[in-house]
Amino acid sequence: MTAQLFAFPDINPSLVDPPKPKAKAKEKYSPEFEQFWAPYPRKLNCSKLMAYKAWCKLDEDDQSLAMKVLPFFIRMCRGKDEQYIPHAVTWLNQRRFETVQLPIQPQTTINIDWPTVLKIYGKTNNWNYAYGPAPDEPGYLGPK
Repeated sequence: MTAQLFAFPDINPSLVDPPKPKAKAKEKYSPEFEQFWAPYPRKLNCSKLMAYKAWCKLDEDDQSLAMKVLPFFIRMCRGKDEQYIPHAVTWLNQRRFETVQLPIQPQTTINIDWPTVLKIYGKTNNWNYAYGPAPDEPGYLGPK
């Protein structure tokens, strides 16, 4: 004979197995952001989601400006050590796109001392985009 010391009530199954939280739907990125993200010079551990959140904080004018200067920023990054290229979220949050210099399209003919400019470029490998595209890029304006 066994004695039962306690009388256990029926256990409600909803208390034993709490409902599992539903998985969040994967966040979709806007086409405009995808156009920004695809060419941006990424590096390891660069968060696309955080960059997208920073992108969404910008108004349309700022997004347009970021897209406009992105090709020039990419050229500036060419040849740089990866540690000196900011993550996309940093570039957007700190509004670094506002400081990228766009090349000046000369409205009138200006006299450029091309031999000196090319000599400096040959020694430093830094191009001043005020003279237009660099010698190895399409649209170069200087002598061959």
